[in-house]
Amino acid sequence: MSDNKKKGDWAEQKAIAYLRKIGHDIIETNWRFGRLEVDIISSHENFLVFTEVKFRSSDFFGQPHEFVTRAKQKKIVRAANEYVISTQFDGEVRFDVVGIGEFDLQYFKEAFRPY
Repeated sequence: MSDNKKKGDWAEQKAIAYLRKIGHDIIETNWRFGRLEVDIISSHENFLVFTEVKFRSSDFFGQPHEFVTRAKQKKIVRAANEYVISTQFDGEVRFDVVGIGEFDLQYFKEAFRPY
C-alpha cells in the first residue's frame, strides 16, 4: 500500500470519528458509481450528507479544503445524484467538507451547493 493511500485512509478514519462525535450516522464510505466516488455518506439533522475528505501534510500550497475544486464538487454532486436515485431517497441533501492537516481538522458544514 502506498504512503499516500495510508495517509488518505488515516484521514478518512479521523473524519469518520469526528463526524460520529458530532452526531452523524455513517451510512457508506468510499461509495462508488463508475469512476465517481463519495468519501463519506451519512445522515445528520434530517439531511443525507455527502462529505469530501481532503488531507494535506503541509499548508504551504493552501488549506486542505481549498483543494475541493469546482470540478471535484461537480463530480461529487453527480455521484450524490446517482446515490439518491439508486436508493430512492426523498429528502434534503447537504455537501460538507472535512479538511485534515497533520495536526488539525476543519469541518465545513454546507461547504458547497449543487450548481
